[in-house]
Amino acid sequence: MSQLIDKPDIIWIGTSTVTELISESGKTTPNETGGVLMGYWGSPKAEPVITHVIGPGPAAIHEPCRFVPDHDYQLNEIARVYELSQRTLCYLGDWHSHPGGTGNLSYRDLLTLRRIANSHTARVDYPLMLIVSGGSKWELNGWQYEIHRKWFWSFSGIRSMQITTYE
Repeated sequence: MSQLIDKPDIIWIGTSTVTELISESGKTTPNETGGVLMGYWGSPKAEPVITHVIGPGPAAIHEPCRFVPDHDYQLNEIARVYELSQRTLCYLGDWHSHPGGTGNLSYRDLLTLRRIANSHTARVDYPLMLIVSGGSKWELNGWQYEIHRKWFWSFSGIRSMQITTYE
């Protein structure tokens, strides 16, 4: 299980990972796409460190206002990355795009975060959700669910926050 989070100041993500998110989002525009975030919980405040993104998978469904991942593909990729990392990286949450839209969470996004947080198989109490929004100029917005208090907070404008390249 993930550590208790005291409203982290930052989400750490490598610049090549940001490039990968934007590239993947552009492939299906004007339809949504998405995937999985993997990494670890850093210190000193249990800040999330995103090291890998997993794409939608070949059987994913992409529509203008929704995205349905290829669940089997994603489970296999999560297991592969987990094993390659010698079991040090874990599932942190999901990401998806809002082409032509905003980085705000939709009602469906809120339900997805709650479902992830309540899932014993996901093994993450405080899941992240990154939204890649825009189109001509992409923007990242990060959200995190805090299961025990049943409320959300925003890491608005991830790009304007400190982003560390660790590659």
